[in-house]
Amino acid sequence: MDKDSKNLITLLNESIKKSVCSMCGAEAYGKGCIYNARGLHLHMDDPKKCGWCGSSTIVGPGCVYSPTGYHGVGANLYTSMVAECFVTSYLLKKLTTPFSETKAYDCGIISEEGNLIKKPISKEEKNSYTFLDSFIFKIKRYLGNKLDLIKESIYFEASKHAINEKSSVDDFENEIKLKKKLNIVSREFYDIISEAEKANIPTTVIEKSIIECFLNDKY
Repeated sequence: MDKDSKNLITLLNESIKKSVCSMCGAEAYGKGCIYNARGLHLHMDDPKKCGWCGSSTIVGPGCVYSPTGYHGVGANLYTSMVAECFVTSYLLKKLTTPFSETKAYDCGIISEEGNLIKKPISKEEKNSYTFLDSFIFKIKRYLGNKLDLIKESIYFEASKHAINEKSSVDDFENEIKLKKKLNIVSREFYDIISEAEKANIPTTVIEKSIIECFLNDKY
């Protein structure tokens, strides 16, 4: 068999090879993955189709399944997943921080139960009680003690899915290295926020920048 024939057979085999979800192995797109936290299939092996919805459109907005609403392929899909995890972790930390340990409480804007005592007037008060804070405080008051349960449930589900994966000694060592690196990134992340606050950048601008940076990241 000549070289051209072999190349043609290879191309044909690749064209009929079916793409599968990188998490559960299913051929389906969209909802139904038992391992993805959102229940969505994620295809990483087809550079010609969006990994979330299977569309031939691989860039730009319009994906009905992507957490960010943007189509993506390959490593770019992990970017949106990591971004979602980062923002979720940031919001979860805010949700699980006691009212008495918030800046709004220190400024006398809210009570120990999270109820509004007075409207913020000064710049410092407004920075301590943003629209996002107001929204989160309402959720905290509504959920009450259930927040700790939700936090533990999220951690349990993530751990359960990780345990189901086949792991070796090298995998565990790599996991430890990853956690160390992420701890460094996490500290740098909060250091950046702290520096922005010291530079008198309004908290509303900081929060808006965080969300835009992660959820609208196209890279």
